[in-house]
Amino acid sequence: MHPEQSIPVHALTSAVVCPLRYYYGRHEPVLESGRYLVCKQVSLHGKDPVRYEEILQEIQYICPDSSQSLEEYLSHCLDACIHTPFPDFTDADFRVYSKKLGLSGIADKINLQDRWIAITRASVAPDRGCYHADRVRMAALTTAAEETLGIRFKGGYIEYIPSGIIRWYEPGSRDRREVLRTLQVVRSIENGSVPKKPARAPCTSCLYRERCSGTAKRVSDLF
Repeated sequence: MHPEQSIPVHALTSAVVCPLRYYYGRHEPVLESGRYLVCKQVSLHGKDPVRYEEILQEIQYICPDSSQSLEEYLSHCLDACIHTPFPDFTDADFRVYSKKLGLSGIADKINLQDRWIAITRASVAPDRGCYHADRVRMAALTTAAEETLGIRFKGGYIEYIPSGIIRWYEPGSRDRREVLRTLQVVRSIENGSVPKKPARAPCTSCLYRERCSGTAKRVSDLF
């Protein structure tokens, strides 16, 4: 399978949260949120002596339509990360691809010497550990990185920038099984199947809750 025909990791993490969320949103353009943009720039500066104005100029260059709220969010993230021990990295926005799984994605940061990747999140850190979708994301990206580079990746860092917290995570067999299961779900949807609402669907925070009655319908079902 050619990389352009592969399933992107962001599709995988959308479907693992709720297959219906992926079903409804799969044809919409994938855009970086303003908050992710802020977190990304804060993360890339890492250990540098960070100046608010410098990062703000970068954000305004990347996204000329950035709002006042992002400036306030940037200030919050810088305050949260003032003592955060960001590890050194060798590359950023590193594209990885697994021909075996038909999967592709982008590692926010990668360290080729120490063999880890980093995922930058605009989410507040959970009280303990990492979110389920982030664990699956890490499993998918490390698998693709290993196949792309031909070296073993034990795990990586998940950066919860708004909390100033970085957590190390090593994917296990359960995470890799979840990658395989969710790939099957995504491919089934792309082939025309209609997913059902899972038992623990996050309906209250879903953008599609008003459109979703629990089970999507094919157009042919309406006639």
